[in-house]
Amino acid sequence: MYESYAFLRPIVIFAGAIGIFQSLAWISLSIVGLIAYYCNMDFTNMIASYGTITELTLFQLYFRGGCFQPGLPDINFGVIEQLNLMTPLNVHAWMWVYLAVSILWAISSITLIAVVTHRYIKIANIFLYIWIFITVGLSLMDLAFGILFALDYNDLMHLAHQIPTAEFTTTEFVLIAAQTASGAMMTIAFRGFVLWIINVALAIYLFAQTFNIFDYNKFQPTEPIGTTNRAFVNDEKAHPIDAYGQKNQPNLWLAPTVAVDQRNQQRVGSALYEERRRHYDNQPLPQSRPAQSTFYPPPRSRDDEIELRRDNNNARLVRELSHRNTRREEPNVPAPDYSPHMPRSNPYEASPLKPTQKQSSRY
Repeated sequence: MYESYAFLRPIVIFAGAIGIFQSLAWISLSIVGLIAYYCNMDFTNMIASYGTITELTLFQLYFRGGCFQPGLPDINFGVIEQLNLMTPLNVHAWMWVYLAVSILWAISSITLIAVVTHRYIKIANIFLYIWIFITVGLSLMDLAFGILFALDYNDLMHLAHQIPTAEFTTTEFVLIAAQTASGAMMTIAFRGFVLWIINVALAIYLFAQTFNIFDYNKFQPTEPIGTTNRAFVNDEKAHPIDAYGQKNQPNLWLAPTVAVDQRNQQRVGSALYEERRRHYDNQPLPQSRPAQSTFYPPPRSRDDEIELRRDNNNARLVRELSHRNTRREEPNVPAPDYSPHMPRSNPYEASPLKPTQKQSSRY
């Protein structure tokens, strides 16, 4: 494995564990918010007091639906209804989105821990990208949701600074409870700020590691060691390029029976080659030149050796070329004639006899 994989695996486990924990927590909060909006919360025996004013204000601000809620204490929330704050309907829509995304995040975190291992390193990037995409999406949702609650908190604080303490009455305690409620919702939306920063940092780190995993998988051999090109394995035809002279060697990557068949074919080819070589070696050499007339002087020994050597070389060249042409397995194509031109005749044979030579010929 690559060098930073030793740190990747523990961080993946931590990211998956913290993702499962957060997703379960936010699934629970979303379900509670949905239940509160549909008026399924019980307010029996609850009275308006300094201890319950914050809970009742939080419910009134962000979770009270349009239905009738039995047992809900009657409190005057007129001081905060004049502000342009988030409505329970908007929060209800956000709860549905958080519920769906948190379920997907929980599933992605479980698969992240199970798949991002050395055994499944080739497909690890797929699950890492899914987890990163969901985490980044949730972080952006948290940022937008937290900013909306921050705006509500700012409006409530601005209104609270305009009311002097001399005019402070019991109904204005609702304003203080509303500030606490909006601050609590902003903190929950930002996941306590610390978890939000951890999620973003984990997403950035895992995204950087996907490049290392991609490079590692890219340079891993996809074929067995020793097989460089499987395009010619089990191919009956010869390789197009035989740079190392292994054209007639048996293929070791084939099954044993196929390798044995190749060796038998090689033996048959060798026997055929030896038979043809003996046949051409036993062929008679070209006829030597006819005997010279007695009216001409015999050729010199040096010229005779040159002629004989030249004839032998020509005959050997003809045999080799004929043998090569037969190996080409083209019986209908005539063998080309590569024999060199015959040398010109001996100048001593064509020249007339000198008088001294005529005299010596008489004896």
